[in-house]
Amino acid sequence: MTRLEIAKEIAEKLGLSKVETELVINGFLDKIIDCLIKDKKLELRGFGTFYLKDYREKIVRNPKTGVKSHFASKKVPKLRFSPRVEDYINKRV
Repeated sequence: MTRLEIAKEIAEKLGLSKVETELVINGFLDKIIDCLIKDKKLELRGFGTFYLKDYREKIVRNPKTGVKSHFASKKVPKLRFSPRVEDYINKRV
């Protein structure tokens, strides 16, 4: 499902225009990104927590060729779902 499909369904359900709904969704996604850029976690109770995971720099070796490669440290965005969401999904599957 795409962002536009979600906006269309929400607009129909709430009686809003598609443009208004897209603005709200875009603002929400921008806020999530802003929090992650500032290295803050964003907790949505009952849904999950967006956070950054730090990966340290490392040197690895290809076992086949023996060539060493360097990987720089980086931060990767993650989403940890709440137990409520996990329970809901597991009961539905």
